Amino acid sequence: MQIRIVTPAEHESLLPGLIEVLRDSVDSGASVGFVAPPAWAEAARWWSRTLAGPDVITWVAVDDGGEPVGTVQLVLPWQDNGRHRAEIVKLMVHRHARGRGVGGRLLAAAEEEAARLGRWLLILNTRTGGEAEAIYGKRGYGEAAVIPDYAAGTDGVLYPTTIMTKVLDH
Repeated sequence: MQIRIVTPAEHESLLPGLIEVLRDSVDSGASVGFVAPPAWAEAARWWSRTLAGPDVITWVAVDDGGEPVGTVQLVLPWQDNGRHRAEIVKLMVHRHARGRGVGGRLLAAAEEEAARLGRWLLILNTRTGGEAEAIYGKRGYGEAAVIPDYAAGTDGVLYPTTIMTKVLDH
């Protein structure tokens, strides 16, 4: 297993695997902006826009065969008053790779880069009561607020989201 930042040169070669991770994550109930697994073309457009974003760093976890099995993004506010913080978004691990520490390793990589960049306040949101909330809690993220009826799940029901934060050494 290798965790690395996605470079522009490898966007095209990683795209099919990243699409599969996204579609599988949504299919298994992850709250990542879709209420149903996106069609291939829609997922490709989403990834293309995401990877081209100037204030977003994307990591990929690849298996021994070089296939993507997980991903996470770090969003860096560009405003002067927000240069101390970053947002963790779209932590996704394919079902067949779960339970092997992939999510924790991706999160650690994003946290390490945030610290290196002087971004010591990390913020994220996750579906309240979901698997990810417990994972973030184990990694030192604390609840800041719960917003009711925040996002529709794959079942069409509106679910609350928990805003979580973590302060890194600085």
